[in-house]
Amino acid sequence: MLYFKDDFFAGFVREEKMMEFLTELEERAEWHRISADKLEIFPIEEGTCIDVEVEEEESKEIVKDTCRHTGLMVRFEKGTYPVGNTAMKTLENRARISGKALSLLPKEKLARILNECLEVSGGTALVRIGEGKVRAAHSGAYKVLPMPQIFHIASESIHENYREVQFAGGSFEQSRATARWEIRDRELLETYEKLMATYEGRCPQLAAQIRVTTSDTADSGANIFYHLLVGPGKRRIAMGMAVKMEHEGQNSVERFAENLETTFSRYREAACKLERLTHVQISYPLNVMHGMLQNIRMPAELREETMNLFMNTNGPESCTAYEVYCGICESLYLAESKHMGTGAMLMLEEEVSRCLTMRYTAFDVPGRLERKLAKKERAKAA
Repeated sequence: MLYFKDDFFAGFVREEKMMEFLTELEERAEWHRISADKLEIFPIEEGTCIDVEVEEEESKEIVKDTCRHTGLMVRFEKGTYPVGNTAMKTLENRARISGKALSLLPKEKLARILNECLEVSGGTALVRIGEGKVRAAHSGAYKVLPMPQIFHIASESIHENYREVQFAGGSFEQSRATARWEIRDRELLETYEKLMATYEGRCPQLAAQIRVTTSDTADSGANIFYHLLVGPGKRRIAMGMAVKMEHEGQNSVERFAENLETTFSRYREAACKLERLTHVQISYPLNVMHGMLQNIRMPAELREETMNLFMNTNGPESCTAYEVYCGICESLYLAESKHMGTGAMLMLEEEVSRCLTMRYTAFDVPGRLERKLAKKERAKAA
């Protein structure tokens, strides 16, 4: 059975099942390096023959799924294959064209434009075929970092270096795969325990979370995200910017392993930054939060919900920058509860992480927003 659908999604609660799944996909996948001008795009039709070794009925289903999505085929020396959704951006890159209008064109016209541009664009294409479709047409400089190797190295490093490690879930979709581990290692969390005990007068239940995300379709590098999970509800606090490694140059699975080795120092560094925020007094927290959320370009609806939650929890009174940052991190919970897509969620996490090092006092000024929100809350109470 091929997991060919463009909108395919798989979730995993057991680490070994995720590894088996990714290994199975990688064993079936193919990579082909060809001249970009040898790629020929044309519209797909019901009944089109494809060069995929599957049962006839499954072949028909692959064609139907492609008709519902890209509506395109690609032919090159290896054979004729449907074009998956994830391949469109990379095909446009090889043709050196871009723009939202491309997706609005009739398939015949889009295929013609792609072909004409591919003929003159030059360069090499590294084509990935996965689960019966072309999933990407990277540049010749693209560095392949196999998913099974990335996640195996991550798991091995985390389990070897820390105590009380638990796999917290993983997922796969055609554009990327993600895995999370929760760590309750006393040595790793010691700095945070002291911070919480000093600042809040108690130390809630704590865990570190490491999330690894990678892709074979140029939607993500081999990236490592760090969070602190606070309390029984596992409220997430972003621990600074992700450690990113793009699929290019001299990057390798060995370099990814080196990035993982910096985990301990990353958490210690983030703890120092959080501790500094506890000493920054804020007079107008709602104005500060509004200014920062605008600065990171958070969607307006989510921005308002995040601020309303902070208002209901903390009120408009003065507080520390640490409390404002924790309030901003609540946007991650709100976004997840609305089932924000994986790609958008990753972008949001990166933007929220920026707030850990921003200058809060630059936004700490009086203004109408503070009075307006306070008035709104009083009206609700009445």
